[in-house]
Amino acid sequence: MKTDFTFGVDYYPEHWPRERWETDAAMMHELGIQVVRMGEFSWHKMEPVDGEYHFEWLDEALEVLKKQGIKGILGTPSAAPPKWMVDKYPDILPVDDHGQRYHFGGRHHDCQSNPIYRGYIRRFVTAMADHFKDNDNVVGWQIDNEFGNAHAGLCMCESCAARFREWLEAKYEKVEALNEAWGTYFWSQEYDTFAQVDPPYVTTVGRNPSHMLDWKRFCSDLIVDFQAMQADIIRQICPNHFITHNFMGFSWKVNYFDLAKKLDFITHDQYTMLSTDEWPADDKILQTPDFAAATLELMRGTKKAPFWIMEQQSSITGWTHMAPAPRPGQIRLWTAKSVAYGADTIVYFRWRSCLVAPSSIGTESCPTAASPAGPTGRLRALSLTWPPLWKRSGAPCRRIRQPCFSPTTRSTPCRFSPTTPIWITWATWFPSIRDSSNIIPVWTSFRMRPITRTIRFWRPPCSI
Repeated sequence: MKTDFTFGVDYYPEHWPRERWETDAAMMHELGIQVVRMGEFSWHKMEPVDGEYHFEWLDEALEVLKKQGIKGILGTPSAAPPKWMVDKYPDILPVDDHGQRYHFGGRHHDCQSNPIYRGYIRRFVTAMADHFKDNDNVVGWQIDNEFGNAHAGLCMCESCAARFREWLEAKYEKVEALNEAWGTYFWSQEYDTFAQVDPPYVTTVGRNPSHMLDWKRFCSDLIVDFQAMQADIIRQICPNHFITHNFMGFSWKVNYFDLAKKLDFITHDQYTMLSTDEWPADDKILQTPDFAAATLELMRGTKKAPFWIMEQQSSITGWTHMAPAPRPGQIRLWTAKSVAYGADTIVYFRWRSCLVAPSSIGTESCPTAASPAGPTGRLRALSLTWPPLWKRSGAPCRRIRQPCFSPTTRSTPCRFSPTTPIWITWATWFPSIRDSSNIIPVWTSFRMRPITRTIRFWRPPCSI
């Protein structure tokens, strides 16, 4: 789906005094910003009390942006259920593989199968879509935020367990078929009925990798269904608005090809210098060029079409680990690379860094002390020089000649096998990278760490 935008920013007007909004919008206009994403974490701001909706602040923000010719994309805030809801229905909080329930705070503190929670989401998304359906400054919607990104353990509550059993019965039909597929004769793990099957909780020693693999596939299907529930509502009420979601590269928790099917186009969050607990600084302080290239190839491949960058790192980033600031020219480089691989809109994260909470050390495209040498100056230079070139190039989307493994359909089984010393996660064939066509790059698992933290090469015993 082709849109008319080139540059945008992620903006959180509720984080700043009302008198600041006009200044921000005027600065965005000066920098050539055409579109803004808002609202994806603001559930309490829009529904402070059960059933009482307040969208007027967002109406006002959209009007301020409209005066500067800037359009709005709205996010559904299902990644951040408010405290009043959690207190009223604590069962919506997710449960880990030890059977322990998570607490309120952070984000994605929700069970996506919980029927009560889904009821609240349907009600809220319906109200929000109905309110903004005729707002001519709203052009599209982002469903939730980064599905799977914060679901480290994948919820294993009773609601998810019940849905899992239904999923298994639909797949295997008979419990004997499940026993055969899972090899449950090992360690006397046979099941007599589907009702006996639980999620793969922590055991005394070892877990059945086939059990874990089916659980992972079920969770992916659940996330896809969770998105579809919201997308169907918006599609019916706002038929003229596009619907998208921000993917996370090689995130393994949901099959992005399935997730992409109900979207008009996909978007990608690109943090090339990101450092997190799962990928600490000594392993992934800087993504290698071929890793970033493979990520963009995958994003384009999910719908075989151009895509957006919905969150492009524009300064320092990190939550528990602070990554270094981009070097001069790197933001321009990342932008050019994304366009070369098929991106037709770049949205920079974020407009002014948050002053509180984990994101207080996060990236920003417009620091408070904006200078020509900082992100603001770089963005201004891009907005002045790139649009004519971009329009002429037409956001090239060249044919994919080398196959890539999907992170959910190929590498996932290797994650659950304790005998697998290495596993292939990406870019299994990139002929342009290496001279020999039968030498493929193999990355070690950040979870298993059996070898080293760098790329090793493995020559397969036969031609692939």
